[in-house]
Amino acid sequence: YVGQGNITEEDLPKRTAMTQLILDKYNEEIQLITKELARAVGRILFSTDLWSDNNLCSFMAITAHYIIRDES
Repeated sequence: YVGQGNITEEDLPKRTAMTQLILDKYNEEIQLITKELARAVGRILFSTDLWSDNNLCSFMAITAHYIIRDES
């Protein structure tokens, strides 16, 4: 198993630290997506899909369709 029993309390991030890491990554990704969509030529089309699994756990997907300028 991971750590072979050598993992200490200090090796694992605290709940608040993990929460902050997740929020920081989320904000970073939102900025990247916003910059990408700003390069779209014309309109951005969104499509959605909703479904549930056998246990009736619901899911929703949102997909953005767009064309960007090739800046290379």
